[in-house]
Amino acid sequence: MFPLIYVPTLNTVVFKHAPISWEWGIVFVEAVIFFLGIETWKLMKRFYFRRKARKATGSVIDLETRVFGHYYEMSSGSQDEEVGQEKRAS
Repeated sequence: MFPLIYVPTLNTVVFKHAPISWEWGIVFVEAVIFFLGIETWKLMKRFYFRRKARKATGSVIDLETRVFGHYYEMSSGSQDEEVGQEKRAS
């Protein structure tokens, strides 16, 4: 069905399709509005989560500690348990 609308006679006589002209203006305006909306949303989200992180972390500046600190604590505890179990087994 898709290629049929591009046959010249079928396109204009049967399906009554015509090429768009001023409608391209609507397409470009809507694309710009959509782009600006998405970028504004991302900017607001970035501001919100930065402020939330600043309140939650206080003055901790080390990014690695803030992001992976929880996993460092978890891994050190599990290694201690594994070492303790190995000592008991021997």
